[in-house]
Amino acid sequence: MKIITLHQPWATLIALGYKQYETRSWSTQYRGALAIHAAQKPIVENDLLARVAYDSVGHLEYSYLKSLNYEYGKIVCVCEITDCLAMTEQHHPGRLDPTIDIRPISVLEKAVGGWQSGRYAWELKNVQVLDVPVVYKGAQGLRSVDGATASFLEGFIFGRSMSS
Repeated sequence: MKIITLHQPWATLIALGYKQYETRSWSTQYRGALAIHAAQKPIVENDLLARVAYDSVGHLEYSYLKSLNYEYGKIVCVCEITDCLAMTEQHHPGRLDPTIDIRPISVLEKAVGGWQSGRYAWELKNVQVLDVPVVYKGAQGLRSVDGATASFLEGFIFGRSMSS
């Protein structure tokens, strides 16, 4: 299982289902279980939440974003990376790598991600929120979760109860 650390509000927006793609400047060949870790650094500017609310064109209200319980320094959910798509603004016949046309992407998705041609969209599916977020050390990049934490988290991905 892999893990990625995201600043808030992005980690929580994935957990709540508002963000279905993680957008990056780099691609990944990895497909499979992914833990979403909220960075230790708290949101210090309400301007960020106001911008997300404004860009979402009424899908996310500022008061709602401000009222959320943001966790820090913890794994907040687990999901699966099912694809990594190169962002384009036009169809490229014969292109070997999978692409996603950014023009029809929803206003909400664009508000919660960095959607520009030349970047990558990691498709996230089967998001499972942790009832009790797991304290974990953050770091940059896509990395492996330690064995004990991975075993615990895999119960959420594969629908097993925690006692099995």
